[in-house]
Amino acid sequence: MNSNAVNTSVKNSNAMQLVPAFTGMLDGKEQLLVNARNLHEFLKVGRDFSNWLKKRISDYDFVENHDFAVFAKVGENPEGGRPQVEYHISLDMAKELSMVEKTEKGRQARRYFISMEQHATHQQTTLVHLNTKLKDKLMSQHLRYRQMYRYLQKELSQEEIARCMQISTRMVRMLYREMQELELLPEQEVFVLAHTGRISRITTQSQLGLEV
Repeated sequence: MNSNAVNTSVKNSNAMQLVPAFTGMLDGKEQLLVNARNLHEFLKVGRDFSNWLKKRISDYDFVENHDFAVFAKVGENPEGGRPQVEYHISLDMAKELSMVEKTEKGRQARRYFISMEQHATHQQTTLVHLNTKLKDKLMSQHLRYRQMYRYLQKELSQEEIARCMQISTRMVRMLYREMQELELLPEQEVFVLAHTGRISRITTQSQLGLEV
């Protein structure tokens, strides 16, 4: 996924963002996140940020590093004392925090996050579709890639592939690296080959002695 493209599209689709969103890592994956302090400001909660969020985390069993990440803001706290603590939260957590406020602002924010999530999902689907079409075109126009793919499906060794294709084992390794970089190997994903219409996934590079 090209997260930058998705993030840019989300921003462009919301001329005036209610709460800024950005791409970051949480729960071991890249996803859209929100700064909880910005959400707190938009919701016009009548309590200070720290106590409000800690109470919500406790009441609704939000889990650190799954629903949110905590870090100290770089730089000095303008009010003195300890560095300011920031919370980056998932869109799901942002939706729930908005909903439990039971205010018009909360409902507005929840609808906004749902719309943002739907737009990001649509962009992801579009990118995957375009990526698949590109790979399909590469496979349909590159004879040696198609041959390699078929022999990899049959779990042939690099020596056997070299004999079948009448090329050196060095060339087999080079083709393998090229296909690996383009994510065209059978084990990397399932995709349809334009020239056959078949869907396939099989073999691993360790079986072939093709570790690179």
